[in-house]
Parts: sequence; C-alpha cells; structure tokens
Amino acid sequence: MAEDYGDWEDWLLCLCLAIWLLTGVLVHRVAERIRRLFAPLSLLRKVFGVLFLIAIPYMVSVGFGEQATSPMNPQAPILWLTAAAVNAIVFFWTCEELITTSPPLRNLFLVIVGVLVVLALHHHVNWAMAAAEDVARANEIKEAHDCINDVLTRRLYFALMHPQPKPPEEKQTPPPPVATPSRPSFPFVVPGVWFVNGAWDFIVNHRGPAVSSNVEIVLVDDVKQKQVVAGKTSLTTADINSYQLILRYQEIDPKGHGSMFATQFQWRPADPDHERYAIEINWRDGSVHEDLQIERVDGNWLEAMQIKDRETQKVLIDCKDKGFPFGPSAPKPCFPEMVQPAD
Repeated sequence: MAEDYGDWEDWLLCLCLAIWLLTGVLVHRVAERIRRLFAPLSLLRKVFGVLFLIAIPYMVSVGFGEQATSPMNPQAPILWLTAAAVNAIVFFWTCEELITTSPPLRNLFLVIVGVLVVLALHHHVNWAMAAAEDVARANEIKEAHDCINDVLTRRLYFALMHPQPKPPEEKQTPPPPVATPSRPSFPFVVPGVWFVNGAWDFIVNHRGPAVSSNVEIVLVDDVKQKQVVAGKTSLTTADINSYQLILRYQEIDPKGHGSMFATQFQWRPADPDHERYAIEINWRDGSVHEDLQIERVDGNWLEAMQIKDRETQKVLIDCKDKGFPFGPSAPKPCFPEMVQPAD
C-alpha cells in the first residue's frame, strides 16, 4: 500500500514538472514574439509604447473610479474612457511593424477599439439619462410635498391669526340633549398630484371625528390585473405585486390632528386615461370598500368614487365629477372636496 502511494506521488511530481516546463516554453515564445515585434521600432517608439501600455489601463481604472465616486456627474468617466481609447489607437500606430506587415490584424484592431468606444459611450449616456431621470423624479416629489406643506402651513397660520370668536353665553336653560347618531369615521384614498413620470401621488384622507388606528389598505389596479392574469394559469409573487399594493399605518387622524402633512403614496397606472381601482380598507373599529375610477377626458382628470361600509353596506361617499363619461350622475362632484381634509 505504501509503495502504491509512493508511485502516485512520483507521477504527480512528474506531471507538475511537465506543466512547469510547458509554461516556461510558452512564456519564452510569447516573450520572443514580443521582442521580435518591438525590435524594428526605434527607441522613441519603444518608450512611447511602454508609456501607452501603462496609461491605457490607468485611464480605464480612473474612469470607472470616477463613475463610482461621482455617479451624478457622467462627464468625468466619459472623458477618461475616451482618452484611454485614443491612447490605444495612438499605441497601435506607433507599432510600425504591425501596420506595414499585418493589414488584417490592423483592421481588426481598429474595429475592436471602435466597437468598445461606442459601447462605452452608449453605456455612459444611458447611465447619465437614468441618473437625470432619477433627479427629475426626486425634484417633482419634493416640489409636490413642498406645495402641500405650504398650503397646510398657510391654513394653520390663518387659523392662528384669525381665531373663531366664542359665541355669547346664553343665560337661558338649555334644552335637554337630543340623541343623534354619531358621524362615521373612516379613512379613504383619493388621487392628489399627477407626476410627469406617469405616476399618481395618492393621498390617504379621512372623514369623521374619531382617529382610525391600525389601518391596512389593499389597493388593486383592476386594469393592470386583467393584463397580468390574461392567459396565465398561475401567478408569481412579482405578478401579484405588479397590480396590488398593501399599505399599513399606525393611525390616520382627522383634520388638524396627529400631523400637519398628508399621508401619501405613489402608484403608476397601466393606462392613465382609463383607471379602475378596488380598495379594501380595514382599521381597528371598522372596514370599508372603495371603488375609484379615473378618466382623462380632453386633458382633464375626472373622478368617480363610491365608498361603502362593509358591515352595513351603507354608502358613506358617492361622488362623480361633471362630464365623467360612464354611469349615472352622483349627488356631488369629487373634486375638490374629496382632496381637502375635513373634520
């Protein structure tokens, strides 16, 4: 057994020695070929060739480093990669031996360098466009938030500067209180701001005097759902998430309570001109079903909304904008009352 192990070790040693010799021969041949290639060149060309071989990878690495450190400034990486390509072309023209004796290799090299330059520029242009789009989207969201915050701040300032006068106290004995049914308190979803990138900034609004706690909202885009499930026998999680959104909030407060800023979320519809949403809203003390429709007619947004209490089936909100193309008319328009906060 010990002799077999010794034979196996000898064979492995011989194999490693053969690989080492073969590698040495290949390295020698490559070095000899490079020496013959550069032998006819003058000393000045050889110096320039070595400098170019150092400069090309340096410029490529600096270009990618600039892209990583300054993702919002595409000018620097494009300039460095372009300089690397120019250095590669100049290095090629310094090799007079290749130019005079190998025209096919010269043409192939020029084609490869040109394709790489085009691909690099195409990549960085697309990357710059995507970065610019992200910046524009962030600016749009910030402007929308600033607009809403400015409106709320103005309303708060007006309320502080112009308080409602207290009614004079009556000396007469007030009549006995009459029991009246309390107004229902419930959250609901209403479209707020339309962004140029094709997305809605939906607002979670509230009606009634009581706070709605432990709120869960399930929004289903009916139009997108029909597009996704068409012709399919099974759905993935990504399919469901493409037409459904689940949101959870600790509480949604009446007007003037909790927070000065409206609760918001974004959604990109499948067809901005014809939108249908089925919305289920649950909270600690109740639940409602909301049907929301949005149509774009002659560039104007028109809405229709109906909200029902799921337990009693009582209609809590029924509104439709004037000119909405489908269904019978409603008691009142949706805009602007549904967007405004109310007690």
